[in-house]
Amino acid sequence: MTKSGGFDEASLRATLFGDGRQVVTSKAVEPLTRGRATGRLVGGCLSLLVATLGTPEEVDTDGALLVLEDEMEAPYRIDRMLTQLTRAGKLARVRGVILGDFPECEPDKGSDYALVDILKDKLGRLGVPVAWRFPIGHTLQPHATLPLLTRATLDANKGTLTIEESPTTR
Repeated sequence: MTKSGGFDEASLRATLFGDGRQVVTSKAVEPLTRGRATGRLVGGCLSLLVATLGTPEEVDTDGALLVLEDEMEAPYRIDRMLTQLTRAGKLARVRGVILGDFPECEPDKGSDYALVDILKDKLGRLGVPVAWRFPIGHTLQPHATLPLLTRATLDANKGTLTIEESPTTR
């Protein structure tokens, strides 16, 4: 089991009590595909999202900013899960992808690839902004509160995710 980075109290308070507008970032964030996009936030833990495919609860990604994160998954499993999302049509109409930092998702020793290679290969071809290592979900960083289904803007160039509305006043 990984250690948690705890939560970012300011982010939680901004989500619950503020006007909703907040900027989520970290010095660790890296763009995989540059650009800027706006949409509603959907997603979550990659392995759980994939498990909902074909059920009434599967995620609607049309026009959305897709949030993906997980922990302790081998890169070949992440490759499989991203392939499954692709084949299910869940990546076809996303506007951008926000990735967590995927703690303990390292390949076996001696492998000639890293998780970032798989992320670039599977998500780089989408033609939308993609950035990873955001402090969300399973993370060793203090994690930000992401109000799913709210409008947000991903600026992969700057490594920022700007929440644009309050989930409590929708």
